[in-house]
Amino acid sequence: MADSKRLLTHSGIYAISMIMARLASFLLLPLYTHFLTPADYGILALLEVAGMYFGIAVNAGFNNALMRFYYKNGEDSNSKNVVFTTCLSVIGISGISLLVAGAPAAWWLSSKMFSTDVYGLYLVITMTGVVVDIANGTCQTLLRLQERPIAYVVMSLIRLIVGISLNIYFIAVLQIGLMGFVISGLLSALVVFLIFIPFLILRCLARPDFELAKELFRFSAPYIPKGFLDALIHNMGVICLTLTGNLAAVGIFAVGRKLGTAVSILLQPFSKVWTPYMYKISDESQATVVYARVLTYMLLVLAFVVVALSVFAKDVIRIMTSGEFAGAAAVIFPVALGSLFFSLGPSLRIGLTLSKQTRLLPLMSGIGVVVGFPITYILARDYGAVGTGWGICITWATEALATTLFSARYLRVPYRLGQLAKIMLCVFVTIFVAEKYADDSVWLRIAAVASFPFTLLLVGGFKTKDVSDLVGVFRQS
Repeated sequence: MADSKRLLTHSGIYAISMIMARLASFLLLPLYTHFLTPADYGILALLEVAGMYFGIAVNAGFNNALMRFYYKNGEDSNSKNVVFTTCLSVIGISGISLLVAGAPAAWWLSSKMFSTDVYGLYLVITMTGVVVDIANGTCQTLLRLQERPIAYVVMSLIRLIVGISLNIYFIAVLQIGLMGFVISGLLSALVVFLIFIPFLILRCLARPDFELAKELFRFSAPYIPKGFLDALIHNMGVICLTLTGNLAAVGIFAVGRKLGTAVSILLQPFSKVWTPYMYKISDESQATVVYARVLTYMLLVLAFVVVALSVFAKDVIRIMTSGEFAGAAAVIFPVALGSLFFSLGPSLRIGLTLSKQTRLLPLMSGIGVVVGFPITYILARDYGAVGTGWGICITWATEALATTLFSARYLRVPYRLGQLAKIMLCVFVTIFVAEKYADDSVWLRIAAVASFPFTLLLVGGFKTKDVSDLVGVFRQS
């Protein structure tokens, strides 16, 4: 099948940049934890929170609108170019406007976040980098839609290489700490912008249609409150621990979260291809069957990664960080499990996006916040970073469940619920056994992870038909 071959090939190409980015993040972690204290790492996490919220306001969901409306008129190239230039123009105007309006308030925000205005300049640099990154991201969305994964990867790798080089120079050589981190983020984004954006704009040049922009905004507007709520969930742990007044705990949680979210990073290469493809096949008679089957396969892969990360959490933390961050190991399992639920979100809400019911998306996130925030705060207060991780996990699971139920009202997807439940049960059983009996032996931990697929086969979480289906796809590719 040509489609299967293309999905696998493109996923593999996207995986190059994703794996290298995550590998670089792991390899640089000892550098950061050597030159930055847990309190510094906590401040860095709060700067990232501020940048994330600012980015949601700048983007305003227009990247999602680009993905949804790009094929509005089929393969008409002029229509596609108009959609792209309209989205990029709106994002550019909103980004510059919000940056000009928000920069003077950065020192006030710094005094509220850190009890000092010292970090005002850090916030301005962070916001500027966010605007440039969102423009770059819009162009990368275009490359995904055009099925040009090599250009996407080249763009990502240049930013990665420049960013790593500048981080090492500013943090390890010049030893300017946090300022080096935020400056390198801005400069690496600018390098990519100057190399790629003018070329892509000239190649897809078209007059922006601001009447179309209104239609795009009606679709994308719900992504603004949803984005804020999702960012609140994503950063809920940092926020709740900050409210307890312990920046060191924030730093420990941030390290555990960085490693735990490797689960969602792993799925990103496939998602880069799968999300546009979901829309492309939506009119086919077997689309819902494909959606259900692919979600099962995604859960199988993610579950294995959750098990592997969690079983070897202490080993990874011991190798990658100093002793001050040892507590981050216990954070990895709940964060990884929460990342699993988060990663399935685009597939679970397919009924809402296909029916253009994006107005309901903020409600899904709102349910997660209402249920999760008080739970996370209480767990953060009473159990520190570990409790915070479980609060985040409960929050993402709640949103995933709400999204599934609401989406089913508009599109019935025949999910294999019994099989999905067995997969999750095997995750908990494997990790429980490893924690109880393999804590002192690396060989027993390896055996526990290796036994996970066989446990799945034994209980029916992974069926022989799944094996033959996967083998068939690879043979045809």
